[in-house]
Amino acid sequence: MATEAPTSPESPAEIAAEGTLAAAESPTSTPPSAPADPDAPGSLKNQGLGVAIGAGLLAFLLMAHKGKLPFGVPIGMVLVTVCALGLLAALGTFDAAQSVEEKAEKLASPFGPLGLFVAGGVAFATALGLAGWGLGPGALWAVLVPGTFLAWVVSFFRLGVAIGPFANDPRGGLLRRHGFWVVALGGLLYLPAMGLQSLWDPWETHYGEVAREILAKDDWISLWWAQDGWFWSKPILNFWIQALAMGSLGTGYPSDMMLQGFHGGIAHPEWVVRAPNVLISIGALYVSYKAVAKVYGPRAGLLGALVLATMPQWYFITHQTMADMPLVAPLTACMGMLLLGLNTDPEKVGKSYHVEAFGRRIALHGFHLLFLFILVPSIAEILYLLSRNLEFLVGSKVGFRPHWDEFMSGSGGNCTVYGNEPCHTTLPASLQKGMSSNPIIGGFQHLVLGFEPFVQGLMWAGVLGFVVYLNRTERRLQRLFYLGAWFLAALATMGKGPLGFVLPAVCAFAYLGTKRRFVEITRLEIISGLALIGCVALPWYVAMYVRHGSAFTDRLIFHDMVNRTFRHVHDTNEGDDTSFRFYIWQLGYATFPWTGLVPLGLMRWMRRGDDAANGKGDTAVFLMMWFVFAFALFSFMGTKFHHYIFPAVPPLAMLTGIVLDELLGKKTEDGEASAQPSVFARGALALAAAGSMVGGISAMLPGAFLGPTTTVPPAAASAGMRGLGGVLVAVGFVLLGALFFLGRGAHAPAAEEPNAAKRHDRLLTAAGTLAGLGALALVGRDVAMAPEGNEPMGALRFLCLYSYQYKRTWPESLDFTAALTAISIVAVVAAVALSLRWFRERAVLFVAAVGVVAALWGIDVYMVKASPHWGQREIIEAYYKDRKDPDEALVAYQMNWKGENFYTSNHIPAFVASGQKFKDWIRDEKAKGHTVLYFVTEHGRVGGLKSEVGGRNWRELTDKTVNNKFLVLRVEL
Repeated sequence: MATEAPTSPESPAEIAAEGTLAAAESPTSTPPSAPADPDAPGSLKNQGLGVAIGAGLLAFLLMAHKGKLPFGVPIGMVLVTVCALGLLAALGTFDAAQSVEEKAEKLASPFGPLGLFVAGGVAFATALGLAGWGLGPGALWAVLVPGTFLAWVVSFFRLGVAIGPFANDPRGGLLRRHGFWVVALGGLLYLPAMGLQSLWDPWETHYGEVAREILAKDDWISLWWAQDGWFWSKPILNFWIQALAMGSLGTGYPSDMMLQGFHGGIAHPEWVVRAPNVLISIGALYVSYKAVAKVYGPRAGLLGALVLATMPQWYFITHQTMADMPLVAPLTACMGMLLLGLNTDPEKVGKSYHVEAFGRRIALHGFHLLFLFILVPSIAEILYLLSRNLEFLVGSKVGFRPHWDEFMSGSGGNCTVYGNEPCHTTLPASLQKGMSSNPIIGGFQHLVLGFEPFVQGLMWAGVLGFVVYLNRTERRLQRLFYLGAWFLAALATMGKGPLGFVLPAVCAFAYLGTKRRFVEITRLEIISGLALIGCVALPWYVAMYVRHGSAFTDRLIFHDMVNRTFRHVHDTNEGDDTSFRFYIWQLGYATFPWTGLVPLGLMRWMRRGDDAANGKGDTAVFLMMWFVFAFALFSFMGTKFHHYIFPAVPPLAMLTGIVLDELLGKKTEDGEASAQPSVFARGALALAAAGSMVGGISAMLPGAFLGPTTTVPPAAASAGMRGLGGVLVAVGFVLLGALFFLGRGAHAPAAEEPNAAKRHDRLLTAAGTLAGLGALALVGRDVAMAPEGNEPMGALRFLCLYSYQYKRTWPESLDFTAALTAISIVAVVAAVALSLRWFRERAVLFVAAVGVVAALWGIDVYMVKASPHWGQREIIEAYYKDRKDPDEALVAYQMNWKGENFYTSNHIPAFVASGQKFKDWIRDEKAKGHTVLYFVTEHGRVGGLKSEVGGRNWRELTDKTVNNKFLVLRVEL
């Protein structure tokens, strides 16, 4: 980690090196070249209009076509993107921008930077798709998926160099850019094990099944939930991004196809369905880095992003296809955009860059990137609504069939499977009664009462047009940052509800009010922002209300939002203390092993007077407000799931990163390079030391570093393992010593003059670090305890951060006590080193290394080894491997966890309760000549299952070492 002299937010070095979000951040100074007539025949403006209309029409026809076309989803995504680009060209945005520099690169060349960037994206998507199809071992894709991702990131940098924002970098290229290491860290941490673990019941499989039904039913508005009917409990974003990923990468969403892999192998859809959440998580890390770097410098931003990336609740929920990351990632990025806007000169205009592409000179600006993100989802929603009243017919009869809105109830492809509702056409709730048979009166009722989808689409098109027209010439960076914040707030609202824009709005207005920056309120783009909320976030809510009426709003708005705020709904914390301390308790586990440093970060805002002149104190106040408002809101709520405090975690990480940056000191980068080994060597030393010490200590303790054990309780380590552990610990301390002392004497900086304030600050830092050791030690003790029964103790406390199955019994075959004890001990050693002034600078690297090692273990060991016991992938896979014929059905007996639905594409007779209906069904199967059935159930229900079915030759395909709750049995009837 490089140390460097601080630069002001306006310095040329920062502008040159950190221009990824907004091209660059200084007014253009080069006179514009003489523009061609934008309205001349064949101009880019006219061509853009033709492209927008053509691509939009093709996308509309694709949506209006009732059949499912191969690769229809990715083709539709490309067409909508082209339509958005055409619209921007038609508005003249590519012609009117002024030129700062012109690049000779021809971006349209297939071998140029744009071609390489597209190829990199295709390679990454292909790797994900092939991994999802189960082509080859998982270890292969654990390397290729992150490898292709990093190659894609490098190609993006090369594209930025060609266009201009990343050109002439004074830091020497990509490897010296802090932002690259933020993205690389996210990719290397999160992608390798993304698809190596089962989806976790009940949330991942629950939401995955709803997303699968979008594709199976070809309905992107009304959500269906297996045998439970319409799904109204969560907003749409999580389901859309999963469905887009599955539809684009070839996941087997049709009935009975989810685990049908390449050439009869077993598929791994986890690679595909988790990818969107992982990518938006990495994106949020990057925007957070940019926000902190704007004020405190790139190093502080990198440290804050590293802390956040290695906090358990962040990386656990990154690997969960639940609704919380689609809320918190856009919310975090929204806060980052607000910080960028608040610390940018209101009149600063961003640079425009001219490139040669498709035979034309095109001007590019950060405006285009922002509005491309805005237009793509908005246009897709509008076109889909317009297509709901017109079916495009192909085949023997080509044409169009206009119709009023109609949609199907039932599970796509499973309408005749027992337990599923028979499929039938459904009318919108407002039209199911009292429709007139008179075509004129009935048509009026459809338009007014039914608020037909094409009417909705026209309305939202008008709102979108207003936003684009109002801001088509906007090039001021601050306004663009604020518009970006509104767009991200809209996405967060699509993720989990109004909190997505309420929390950022409260923080922004409270901050501006306390700082008396009332003029800034007029620059927040409130009118455009509210319109953005309308055309991005609201179309789905309105379409759902029109179709399903008050039953939808009663469930989503009043039951799952309002009632959860003021009452206990689905309360799984009976007997626990859910007072003010509840989320303090959970934050201790959510931030481990950074727990001891978080209090230092929280105190950082109180020192705002020390650096008020450069805006740093104000930024710390904003971050503190973010934390306080989030903590207060969720502490007030009546329903307290452990993971609800998740939105309060990012500001804690950013504040902690700022403190770590201060502890590193203020040396110049040139001084660092000449005086000490490179940052890569020091980072490698720190990682090797932390890993060696963690591995060595765990080897000396009962249990296993990787978790699985053969004895209960785990046997004590053998003499050989204890000896090996001692050697590893010794090696770790040697490496730690090398990190602390190597190169310390060379080119030492001049001694500082005695300063009482600095001495006081150092003493406070040391005292705060030592005080934080108590909290760290307590949390380490809690997570390292051996779980007892079904109490949320030991390693189970981590699982409670992302699953509400708090009382499920921990598997006897799994023990993480050794690894968690070792991580806790090494974290305490790192914190002690940080409290010592002589070692503090190097100790920051060691603390960061401990966080990375703990995150690697948590993602690649803890989640992978624990997931089979909280999911059903392994047991459903055992069924598919054992069955000889698709007629040998798998039956869910007294089950409603949704893993059985997702992994069979809902092709499963489901008996939530048994009894006479179940016995009658078994009798009918015998009458049909079916002689073999498989059953998935809980271990405790096997006796009842056998007594109701009878049969012979019962065989268990799995046992408690595979899954301690569920199993699969085969029986001959």
